[in-house]
Amino acid sequence: MNRKDIKHIMNIWNKQWHLNPAKADMEMEMIGEEISDLFPNDKKMSAMLIFEEGFMNVATHAYENTDNMPLDIHISVDNNTHDVILTFIDEGKKFDTTKYIPPALDKEQIGGHGIRLMKELSKKMEYERIENKNILKIYI
Repeated sequence: MNRKDIKHIMNIWNKQWHLNPAKADMEMEMIGEEISDLFPNDKKMSAMLIFEEGFMNVATHAYENTDNMPLDIHISVDNNTHDVILTFIDEGKKFDTTKYIPPALDKEQIGGHGIRLMKELSKKMEYERIENKNILKIYI
């Protein structure tokens, strides 16, 4: 990313959203577009896919069979590396995405590729569990 792109992202430093994934179809689309708009054209698709996969993992797996749980999404910039950090914070089942090893790639399989995409498209991912909350940071 060049300095102009970084300066643009720094203007929205620490933007955050708080929503209920079970009732957030419209919000997911709006937030995804807003996040995508922060990136230069060559990074837009990666950022959008990472966001959508992270969101859907929480909605589908962390909050499986639950309707009223919060999801916090933060976007910030690392002051040292200038990486954009997309953070998902949920109160769902404990799951360390960074330690998950996806099964061998089956191109004919529909679904089940989200974590693989997130890992391949991001620079790095960090996970921690604090006070019954999953905190996943994805560096883009």
